[in-house]
Amino acid sequence: MLGFVLKLSFGDIARSRFRLLVMAFTVIAALTAYVGLGATLDEMGWRAKTALKAEWPFDVTVRGQGVAGKVDAIRNIRGVADIEEAILVDVIAQIGETRVLVPDPDSFCIRLDFDEGTAPASDSEIAVPAEMARYFSLAPGGAVRVLVSGRQGEPVEFTVSGILADKIGVPRMLIATKGGAVRLGSDGTPNALLLTLDGQVSMASVQSALAQIERRWDITAYDEQYESVARASSPADLTAAAIRSCVLVVSVASVASLLNLSQKER
Repeated sequence: MLGFVLKLSFGDIARSRFRLLVMAFTVIAALTAYVGLGATLDEMGWRAKTALKAEWPFDVTVRGQGVAGKVDAIRNIRGVADIEEAILVDVIAQIGETRVLVPDPDSFCIRLDFDEGTAPASDSEIAVPAEMARYFSLAPGGAVRVLVSGRQGEPVEFTVSGILADKIGVPRMLIATKGGAVRLGSDGTPNALLLTLDGQVSMASVQSALAQIERRWDITAYDEQYESVARASSPADLTAAAIRSCVLVVSVASVASLLNLSQKER
């Protein structure tokens, strides 16, 4: 579109530089608005879809040895929109069987909001979900003992650093540091990949593609949640496309009007 405008205006540059500047500014502003609005709509849509995932903010969890080295291969699977690395350790705590999570510090999907206290800062600290805190009357500064599932030995004691908020997007599991995971037997490297899908691909096809990369991986798919989010996302995607189209039409109409006025002035 910019090339078309410049081509029509080239012969008239000497006579009306001001008109050319106005037209160029209009085109640049329109394109900037279109790109900026598109990025904003994409982020809003992404956050809206994440907010619908009450159970867990991801669609597939892949666990196993060597998963961190297969990120590129998994990213190439059709329908995989985003991947985050994490450490997950199965444990038994006061509340029963649960997990200790060490999330990616730059995670886009995982929110660490707290009703009390803060995120763990040392290897001996741990954050607990709101349900567990209410049931066992836990508060920052209290003690939590966890036992690694399937392993013999004494429970590992942590100090509660904070109480996670009971909100969508906030994990409903224990949160520790990498050093805290090492205390529970982890080697400190990510052993889980958390996948977000685009809502267009079937869950079965993604699971099949993952199995072709490594059949020994432990794959957890949140099928019902994924399907409900995909159904709810369709109207939102149509609305975003309509807004983009309106902005583009208005931009083209504005440039066309300027061109028409410039021709009448000749």
